[in-house]
Amino acid sequence: MRRFTLAVLLVVGIGLIAAPFAMSMFSRADKGAQMVTDFRPIMQPTNVKTTADYYYGTFVKLRPIALAMNPKTVATFNGYVQGLKAMEQDLAKMPASQKMALAQHYPAMAQMLQGLPQMEQTMSGFTAMMAANVDTFKNVPPGLDHYKPLVDTMQGNVDNYAAIDALPSMKLFPWFFIIPGLIALLAAAYLLVGDIKPEWVWPKLGPSGPKAALH
Repeated sequence: MRRFTLAVLLVVGIGLIAAPFAMSMFSRADKGAQMVTDFRPIMQPTNVKTTADYYYGTFVKLRPIALAMNPKTVATFNGYVQGLKAMEQDLAKMPASQKMALAQHYPAMAQMLQGLPQMEQTMSGFTAMMAANVDTFKNVPPGLDHYKPLVDTMQGNVDNYAAIDALPSMKLFPWFFIIPGLIALLAAAYLLVGDIKPEWVWPKLGPSGPKAALH
């Protein structure tokens, strides 16, 4: 029984000590600890709530706008721009007397016509912006679908992350194997010394052993 216990202790001790090295636990535990540290500010309840509020309260609401920003819409706005340019040209050809009459009888329309150059410039810039970002707008709906599981997972794991973050540092995990392994080896060494105790510890000085030699 003593030898069996000795063998078990040796196997267990060596196995526990070797495991962290065989599984590269030191480097992986360092990376795990770094990951927990890096995610700590992101996974705080307030920050997770802010992330979810931005996603559902702002970005999701941009979906219909992104869907509207397509080549067909750009072509429609280009038509508006061309119409404004044509109106500018017609206005330039209008005699001064007609302009005065228009301002007298239709002041609001006259004021609007005076603003045609600025309207055309603004509309042209807006249309150019849409045209340059059609591909970006096209990626908004699938992007929202892609990030939804991430936001939902963050919301659902705030308490789980807090529980993991409350554990001892992952850098200590290899030692949770090595220290018990060393204890097992020390216990095995103790049993082994008991099995091979040299005779000089208790020298045989007579037929009755050391106690008889003292009398």
